[in-house]
Amino acid sequence: MARYPEITAIIKQRIDNGVYPDKLPSLQQLALEFQVNINTIQRVMSELKKISYVYSINGVGNFAAVNRQHTSRKIVSLYMNNFIAINNSRLINFIGALQQGLLAHDLKLQLIMNDDLPDPATCQAVLIHAWSIRGKNLQKLQEHIMPEKIYFIDRFVRNEQLFAIDNAAAGQMAIDYLYSLGHRNIAVLAYSLVPEISFYERACGAARAAEKYPDLNWKIHDFGNTEDTKNRSLREQHFHEIIFQKSRPDAVFVLTDKLALHFIQYCRSNNISVPDDISVIGYDNEMMLQFFEPALTTFEEPYKQLAAELVKRVLRPIRRPGEALQVFLKPTLIERSSVKKLN
Repeated sequence: MARYPEITAIIKQRIDNGVYPDKLPSLQQLALEFQVNINTIQRVMSELKKISYVYSINGVGNFAAVNRQHTSRKIVSLYMNNFIAINNSRLINFIGALQQGLLAHDLKLQLIMNDDLPDPATCQAVLIHAWSIRGKNLQKLQEHIMPEKIYFIDRFVRNEQLFAIDNAAAGQMAIDYLYSLGHRNIAVLAYSLVPEISFYERACGAARAAEKYPDLNWKIHDFGNTEDTKNRSLREQHFHEIIFQKSRPDAVFVLTDKLALHFIQYCRSNNISVPDDISVIGYDNEMMLQFFEPALTTFEEPYKQLAAELVKRVLRPIRRPGEALQVFLKPTLIERSSVKKLN
């Protein structure tokens, strides 16, 4: 009959060697194997938790934590097929914060920019950014890896594990903020309004907020897809329709800072003052725009906090009973001089 220090060493070695990559056998099974009572196995689990080899979830069981052997290091795979095309500084900061958080727990971050499938033996978790993997490829992934290990990031799907910035809340906050300052004629400058993505969520949030105010005149102007916003003539055609209509908006909420900057420049070229004639709110907090005149009021996303919350979750691939399926973090409104309070 083995004593608890011997059992502790054996189970620790099994975790290191990948014998228990995820869930450990039940206390009853281990007690039977080592011919000891359950109290001894509970003491073993307590020792393993102290050295971060095991964590437990009430009502579910005990699970192996991070593998301590670098040769078989656990990996968090991040699908980001559109990363190069995006070239987004906020996403780069998010990935950096995520990598630092994972390294602190001896987890390796792996970027996947194609449809390769991760190795189940070393896979701690799979993160899917936006539409990086979909359709049959997503189905293959879900059949290849435990669904509990798969998390979506900023792709607003229902009934799936999701970590995201609450873009809908930003849309609501923008309209509420403008309304509180006396604006009653508000336009939303939107594009790429495809369900399950952040732009769509921002526009929907703005629409829900606008419905609360019977005296508010508002409209969503759809600029088309992302490529259309890069076409200057198409872009300025929309701007012209907005600022030269019979009842010009006294404020606009623009779904990105870059499009907001183009709008402000177009207003300036047509002798329309921001914010005296029209107030502008953007989204993204592109840092250079705080130095423009007027400095742009905008939203900042808490990507570092999002990375920290993700790290906490992927350390435990199985959710605890009652733990949220979807986690949303609200962006912060950064007030600057591009919005004017009306009388």
